[in-house]
Amino acid sequence: MDTLRFGLIGCGNQARTNHLPCLAFIPEVELAAVCDLHEDLAQAVARKYGVGACYTDYKRMLAKERLDAAIVVGPPEVHAEAGEACLRAGLHLFVEKPCAPTVSQARHLAQVARDCGRHGMVGFQKRFSTAYSLVKSLLDRGEFGKPSFIDVKFSQGAWDNRWGQSSLLGLLMVQGTHVFDLIRFLTGDIEELYAKCGQRSEARFGFAVTFETSCGAVGIMNLNSFESWDAFDERLVLSGEGHYVTVDDMLHLHYYPAKSWAELPDRAVINASYDWLASGRVLPGDNHSRVLLGYQGQLQHFVRCVLARVAPSPSLDDGAEAMRIGEAILESVQSNRPVRLSRDLNR
Repeated sequence: MDTLRFGLIGCGNQARTNHLPCLAFIPEVELAAVCDLHEDLAQAVARKYGVGACYTDYKRMLAKERLDAAIVVGPPEVHAEAGEACLRAGLHLFVEKPCAPTVSQARHLAQVARDCGRHGMVGFQKRFSTAYSLVKSLLDRGEFGKPSFIDVKFSQGAWDNRWGQSSLLGLLMVQGTHVFDLIRFLTGDIEELYAKCGQRSEARFGFAVTFETSCGAVGIMNLNSFESWDAFDERLVLSGEGHYVTVDDMLHLHYYPAKSWAELPDRAVINASYDWLASGRVLPGDNHSRVLLGYQGQLQHFVRCVLARVAPSPSLDDGAEAMRIGEAILESVQSNRPVRLSRDLNR
C-alpha cells in the first residue's frame, strides 16, 4: 500500500481543530468515512473535507466500509470501546488520550492490538512538537550528558468533573498524562514519586510531585488548575551535566551550553544561549501552529509507520503507563506516602 483509507470516529472540537486539518497535508491518507452521534456534525465534516460516507453508528461504518485505519477522538469510554472494535475489525488505531477510562482497560486495549496484529498509537503530540523534538535531538547527540534534573509546570484554568471521573483524577488523566508521557520520552520511566495536593475548591487545585526516573534523574512537577484558560502556562527546565535547556509554552527554547559560545577580548560572557523561537511569519508549512505543537507530526508518524509495517510510538502501552503514573500520584496524595512504580506494565 502507498495510501491508507481512514475512518474518523468522533467529529467534535478536538478532531475538527487539530486532526482533520492535518490529514489534508498527509498525502498518504484518504479520509473515506466519518462518524459522529450527531448526524449534522458528521455531515458538516463530510461536506467540508469531501468525504463520501457519513455515519452515526461506528459499528455500521466498520461493517460497511473498506478501511485500513481509524482515528478515534471522544470520551475515554469511546476510545476504549470503539478502539477495540476497530482493532478487531482489522484496522490500525490512532486514539486520543486517555485511551481508556482506567489503566486496566488501557492495558486490555494494548493486548487486543497485539492479539489482532494491528498497530495502535496514542495522541501524545508533545513528542512531535518542534521544541521538544529539538530537546530530544540535543539529548541524543550526547554532548548534553545524562538528564539529571527535570522541572515541569503545566497549568490551566478551573477543572470540573468530566466523563464520570473526579476532578482530581480527571485532571491527571486528561491533562497530566501529556506531562507524564513527555517525562518518560525525555528521561525514562518514573520509578518513584511522592505527591501533595492543595485545593481551594472542587475545580481549583494543584499537585506538587517529586519523582525519580530510570536514568537517575530527579524532578518536580507542578500540575494545577489555579490559573486561567486565557493564560495557559507550560514550562520545562532540563539539566544535563554542565548544560541546561528551557522550553516555554512549546514556542521558545533556550539551550545554555556549559561553556559560552561567545568570547570578547575585554570581558567574560555568561548566559549566552542558543535560542529557537516560534516567531516571524506563520506559514502553512513548518511554522504552522499544528506543526509546531506536534499534531501533524504525530499523525504523519502513525501513517508512515503503518505503511512501513513498523510499530509507531507512543504506543497503547505508553498510554497505559502514562495513566498509571496519574493513578500513582493520586495514591500518594491519599496515602501521604511515596509510591514506587514497578516497571512491569501488568503490575
